[in-house]
Amino acid sequence: MGDSGGSYNAVEGKMIIHSQYVKRDAHTIADVINKDLIPQLMAINDIKLHYKDLPKIVPNEVEETSLEELGKFYQRLLTSNAIALTKENILQIHETLGFDTRHLEGFTQEELIEYMGANGEATSRSGDGQGTSGVGDTQAAIGGDNNLENN
Repeated sequence: MGDSGGSYNAVEGKMIIHSQYVKRDAHTIADVINKDLIPQLMAINDIKLHYKDLPKIVPNEVEETSLEELGKFYQRLLTSNAIALTKENILQIHETLGFDTRHLEGFTQEELIEYMGANGEATSRSGDGQGTSGVGDTQAAIGGDNNLENN
């Protein structure tokens, strides 16, 4: 077989595993800083705060979710009616995807839905096809059917 480097899916899986380790390490370091270093620094400097008021280190996400994954997620939520098509949700989705929403904020919910062409229904035809192999006119072989059993 040789060392071909692997498929995209295998590499993506390895990256996900790696990012989980990095995320775990970042949280471990943050825990040590929050539970040990910060209280010690406060005590050395004679700063007395309740433990709930102490500053906390919160690590950022290791990697952002890709726009492709977010798009799939929102499309599935909306087309399965798992999320309401409200003005607040529409604006939040646009903001999450990095779109400017200033021009949309003046719309009422009804105007915004009409502007987007959604007509209050979140439907998708992305799964529709023109049939699968062996259905409809895909039965005809190019150049005719030369199989003796079919004649």
